[in-house]
Amino acid sequence: MPLGHSPTTSKCCGRAGTDSYGMNSYNPNGSEKVVVILLMVSVSLAGLIHAGLDAANLDLQWLISVPSVAIIYGILYYAFEHHVWKWRWLRKLKLVTVPNLNGRWDGQIKSSYASNGQDHQISVTITQQWSKILVRLEAKESNSKSIAASFLMDDPSSPELVYVYDNEPGTWAPESMHIHGGTARLRLTGSVLQGKYYTGQERRTVGEIKLKKA
Repeated sequence: MPLGHSPTTSKCCGRAGTDSYGMNSYNPNGSEKVVVILLMVSVSLAGLIHAGLDAANLDLQWLISVPSVAIIYGILYYAFEHHVWKWRWLRKLKLVTVPNLNGRWDGQIKSSYASNGQDHQISVTITQQWSKILVRLEAKESNSKSIAASFLMDDPSSPELVYVYDNEPGTWAPESMHIHGGTARLRLTGSVLQGKYYTGQERRTVGEIKLKKA
């Protein structure tokens, strides 16, 4: 499947590029609601600081100026981006909908490139924040890394991870294997990620991936 072909869906955490650390940014569903809540909490905390300073008769009004509200917001956003979004009760409130895929996933890959159709063992490491993700796949003959990613959330109980990747052959890869790109679509069901992948026009192969959380 050419890389230009992208799936359509009514609910999607859209692709938004790659940051300086190599992680792929996306726009999670409900991000506007979270930003509003964080802003309200920031303003409320600044007000509490102001009230506390007044009660203590301290003349430190610069502490609750507009820049200080921005600093409070920045701290809260950082905490949410890296840690708070993982809290399960936030999913019950539907403030967070993207699944937490952090960690190592082991499994098999079957490719149309292999004439014998055998499964090959692979290991996938997913590094994820609330709005960023990086997928790295290690196989016997090659390694790949995501360069863009998104979540399809039409079925919140079984979300789908879609990512575009670059694959680079390893030292022991066959001479016929070259650097190439592709797209993978993996659906999460319980503790299993399973789906298909498609390489670009330079290779034109398809295959299946099945992973289980290590």
